[in-house]
Amino acid sequence: MLDNYTEQLRQQPALAALPFERWPEVLREAQHWGLLSPDPAIPGFLRLQPIFPYFLRSRLQEPAQAEVKQAVERAFREHYSEFGGILHDLLQSKDPQKRHKGQVLTQLEYENLLTALKLALSAQTWIIGPYIALEGYLDAIYDSQRGLELGQMVLNHLQDYPAEQRTDFWKFEVSIVIDNMARHKLQLKDYETAEALYHRAHSIYVEEMNADTDEVRKMIADNYHQLGIVAELQRLWTQAEEYFRKSLQIRIECNDPHAQADSYYQLGILAQRQHQWTQAKEYYQQALQIYSESGDRYAEADTHYQLSTIADKRRQWDQVEEHCKQSLQIYREFNDSYAQAKVFNQLGDTAREQHHWAQAGEYYQQALQIKINFHDRYSQATTYYQLGIVAQQQGEWLQAEQYYQQALQIEIEFNDLDAQADTYHQLTRLAQEQGHWNQSEQHYLQALHIYVDLKDRYKQAMTYLNLGSLAQKQRQWNHAEGYYLQALPIFTDFNDRYSESASYSNLGAVAQEQQQWNLAKQYYQQALPIFTDFNDRYRQADIFSNLGWIAQEQQQWDQARDYFLQALEIFTAYEDAEAARSALFGLALLWQRNDDPDLLSGIASIFEMSLEEMKGLLNFIVKNKSGK
Repeated sequence: MLDNYTEQLRQQPALAALPFERWPEVLREAQHWGLLSPDPAIPGFLRLQPIFPYFLRSRLQEPAQAEVKQAVERAFREHYSEFGGILHDLLQSKDPQKRHKGQVLTQLEYENLLTALKLALSAQTWIIGPYIALEGYLDAIYDSQRGLELGQMVLNHLQDYPAEQRTDFWKFEVSIVIDNMARHKLQLKDYETAEALYHRAHSIYVEEMNADTDEVRKMIADNYHQLGIVAELQRLWTQAEEYFRKSLQIRIECNDPHAQADSYYQLGILAQRQHQWTQAKEYYQQALQIYSESGDRYAEADTHYQLSTIADKRRQWDQVEEHCKQSLQIYREFNDSYAQAKVFNQLGDTAREQHHWAQAGEYYQQALQIKINFHDRYSQATTYYQLGIVAQQQGEWLQAEQYYQQALQIEIEFNDLDAQADTYHQLTRLAQEQGHWNQSEQHYLQALHIYVDLKDRYKQAMTYLNLGSLAQKQRQWNHAEGYYLQALPIFTDFNDRYSESASYSNLGAVAQEQQQWNLAKQYYQQALPIFTDFNDRYRQADIFSNLGWIAQEQQQWDQARDYFLQALEIFTAYEDAEAARSALFGLALLWQRNDDPDLLSGIASIFEMSLEEMKGLLNFIVKNKSGK
């Protein structure tokens, strides 16, 4: 690096006569006098004692040194303009070792890069090199607040440039700064400001640049893509899809297949967030095909990972493992241990869903160790959270709380309020399982307070839903109903039909517990078609079983029989004997009442048992009251 800087100095006429060949001698002498010292962690780097740069700056402030000062500053900023681009490439590398190297080097050079940036702004020249290095570093360490402050400082100075300096490249730099500020606002969940900034960048592309060129049109497509993400995160599904499709159309017109794949990939995420598993899978497969044809193996790995998450939601465990296997294989080809962590997390989730606790714990520990090795403290929080769930589901309360507290500590350290609220949610469930109701409610209210501060109405609704469940478990029916009714209109506003149906189902359960049969039936029947639309057969079965008991209470025997049979058939298909017990008990009572041979035959066909075997089982169930 010193050689490159020296070359920049040599190119300055005012400095050309200096004896640069004596650099090694000067450095040795400076070390001898204690003005320079080797960096203890990074061989080859020297740290300056504060008095040394102070002395040099004071010397250059003398009037006789004005020309020399200008030459040094010009060489300095041009050196860091070039070096900033190198650091940015390291920070954006797919190689985790290079990314880490980029973070370490940029942290060491942060003040020099910032000085070079300020010198460039003062000289009213290009700033892109040092700026993108600083911006990339702040993005890598999740410091959106400093990223915003940096962007605002740069933007203020850029807007002071005279008219003759406002070239197309200046407009490009302004749009990049605004775009990065929008992304930081997005990360801070200030969606309104993020959207406004993206629209401001869009105006520059359309009104101030040549929007007929492919280069600018691609920037417009990227801008629509980001606006789509802003809408998606606010659960504005229709608007998000419109933006993504606008972006996709431009990318098709510009014959940019790789960017088209990125659009299909994001449309997959959008569909996935709406529980549209089949549509999401189709989009991911479109993206996968393009990535494969273009030879982008790394993007293939990312897409296989997303397909594994879809298979997990559909409980297709073999497909989860197959997609994870392919994803891991490609990441290993790239020697990307870091990316493997998220795949191990997914395998852990899948093992946990199947109650394979030991295997889940092993996968999560593999993910955690990778994150520790790569100094990714922020992402460690997610894995501690998941390890907490595994411990909790095995009844290891103390271990679970320790993991959650480790996650919470990191989330507080990084000021990730949203993640903190999620962890409070899980601590609430842990307290519930131990019968600590007051502590549970306190944690939920802490989460709710965070969501109110973040103006996140959707997650407020989710918390109301959970508070309702907590009140319901304590048989506080009025409180439970109140919370569910607070959640319901918010889910409606966000067009989250699935959560609407969950609210209706819970309201039905509260009414059923109070023997308000007609009201319970009304709520269940509002929930049922939505679960049917989402092909959630398990939740349908739960409602069928409850409707069966309501019909039984109202002596509507034929309806009760039909509901119980539908529930039993679905639960049996899922091999969930515990869930099937209630419906089977209801059917046993109906059979005992009227000795209906068609009913006996229907139940026997579901279990693939003989009529005599079925009679014996039903008699046993009734005699032992085993079911409800």
